[in-house]
Amino acid sequence: MKDNATIARDSYLAYATNDRAAIEALIAPDFHFTSPLDNRIDRKAYFERCWPNSGNIRDFRFERIVPEGDQVVVTYEGEALSGRKFRNTEVLTVRGGKIVEAEVYFGWNIPHDAPEGRSVSGPDEAGSMKLATIYAHLSCANLEASSDWFARLFGRSPDATPMQGLAEWHHGTTAGLQLFENAQSAGKGTLTLIVHDLEEERQRLEKAKLRPGEIEPATYVRLLRMRDPDGNLVVLAQPKR
Repeated sequence: MKDNATIARDSYLAYATNDRAAIEALIAPDFHFTSPLDNRIDRKAYFERCWPNSGNIRDFRFERIVPEGDQVVVTYEGEALSGRKFRNTEVLTVRGGKIVEAEVYFGWNIPHDAPEGRSVSGPDEAGSMKLATIYAHLSCANLEASSDWFARLFGRSPDATPMQGLAEWHHGTTAGLQLFENAQSAGKGTLTLIVHDLEEERQRLEKAKLRPGEIEPATYVRLLRMRDPDGNLVVLAQPKR
């Protein structure tokens, strides 16, 4: 039987080569996956939600692979097909030659989004509003049709339908989109989404059979524009480095 560090390394190789058979052989039937976006989802949900991203990965470069008991701590620098690089740390639990648990801790983009010695977002200022969550709002004429379009935009179905005529997508715990069925206001809104990799997102949207516009230069960002079924403007933007 392979040692745990080798099993961990082989799982990343399978991901980078998009080898579904290899990863199937490494992941246990009772496998669970946790990340800042996923709360201990099961094996089936992992393959539905996470595995498709393997098609966008070119390579992993390992910074450390540290086995300790039945766990392996892995820090790596990943590279997407678009050239975007990122750094994560994961803790894999291996039992009986199979990975039963994966915990992902997101790192930073390469180069870092913040200048050296600075932060992406500054500390709260005294007297300012202490926000927990911000929701963007768009109106649509037909919630079912628009929900399908936004599900393809975000790559997943709504996270919640708190009441009739409302669908929500939650992006972490601090931001989200509320889509209301209100024909009178439909088509009059704008949604701006800041992304890490504009080319990668454009490719994904084309595969989802949406119609993203061409990438345009602007003063501080590059962006693309598209319209939802009601004519609301959706802008994807990537800050210039």
